[in-house]
Amino acid sequence: MKNISVAICDDEEFFRDSLYSLVTACMNENKYTFSIERYTDGEMLLEDVASGDKEYDLFFLDIDMPKMSGMDVAKRLRQKGANGIICFVTSHDRYALDAYKVEALGYVIKPAQYVDVKKLVEKAVIQIFHQYDIKEAEKRFLEINTQKGKTLVDMQNILYIEKRRNQSVIHLEAGEVVCYESLKSLYDRLNQSVFCYAHQGYVVNFDKIKEVLPTFIALGEGREVPVSRKYQKELSERHMNMIYQLQEARRKERMAAETV
Repeated sequence: MKNISVAICDDEEFFRDSLYSLVTACMNENKYTFSIERYTDGEMLLEDVASGDKEYDLFFLDIDMPKMSGMDVAKRLRQKGANGIICFVTSHDRYALDAYKVEALGYVIKPAQYVDVKKLVEKAVIQIFHQYDIKEAEKRFLEINTQKGKTLVDMQNILYIEKRRNQSVIHLEAGEVVCYESLKSLYDRLNQSVFCYAHQGYVVNFDKIKEVLPTFIALGEGREVPVSRKYQKELSERHMNMIYQLQEARRKERMAAETV
């Protein structure tokens, strides 16, 4: 399950800690996996987000802070490309209209009540998981142009991709798809920790490799991909390391089972 990362920004310790307790209780009640960071001012929060050290799914921002108001923090977050869901915490509701300018989900009136926090958190989590599902789908499925138009290919089913003139042939576990896109262009859109070049004209799904031999890669069921000297050594070493890691993991599992 996705970890929901939350930032609470309030200059007053009492309200900051109170909101922390309420959000924690709500997350635990719904059995969400989560983490919460507390900030005393917006500048510290913006520095963390801008540096890339922190990325949050949900922000609770106090409107009335002395150095920088929560509204200004929200505007700066949007300018920096932060897409997390924003909720405001305020002693009054006169900022309700401005909240929509930064695409805020809503606001909580101080002192925060559990029922109000719970409603906002549950609405936020629905949106967070929806955004997460979209991102995961984008990582898993590759949109390509074929003779019949655009189609989606599940990358987990790709064995290898072959360059063929100005086209690319995507070889799947069941059949193949001709794509009107260059091999390099496709490779640039793939997860390059999984897909790798085996030859100038071939990109292979590393997870599907059964054996790396001097002149070709075996993918099982008689399927082979040529491998050039440029890539053979690196692929062979990487594949052997993966085998050793699997063997070690199985050995530890057997040892753990024997001690029970």
